[in-house]
Amino acid sequence: ERVLNSNPGYLTALNGRDIALGARSNVLFAQGRLSESLVAAKESEAAYESYVELNRNAGVAWGNLVGARSRVADRLLSLGRRREAIEAWRHALEVERSVPLSSSLANNLSRMAAGVAIWEADAGNFAAAEKAVAESERLFTRAGRDESQEG
Repeated sequence: ERVLNSNPGYLTALNGRDIALGARSNVLFAQGRLSESLVAAKESEAAYESYVELNRNAGVAWGNLVGARSRVADRLLSLGRRREAIEAWRHALEVERSVPLSSSLANNLSRMAAGVAIWEADAGNFAAAEKAVAESERLFTRAGRDESQEG
């Protein structure tokens, strides 16, 4: 809070850096520079973690943190590091414990949990896959319930 009071533009600059790091990761990925893309994705994730620590009420930033964590998982998967990718997706799902879920965030987390289920099943971890399916269904139901209350 002290940082924000003395530097009112700090969050805007921090958010700009977060966006730039995510974009850099995407460009590196498109160029086939997978390891460098992973480094940039992890930097983006760390930047969003810093942002939400300073501004815990920024719902959009929490969604962006989920996206950054998903990007890390995707990069790990592209490098053949499936177990680490699954753990990164699980790490993204932990956001639910930190912020009230909007319909959109619950929907995104539901899709991530479904992805975890697919990769766990593919690895033969059927109990973990079933648990992830249940989590995905719970989040999807939550997203639909919240959406019907909003409209």
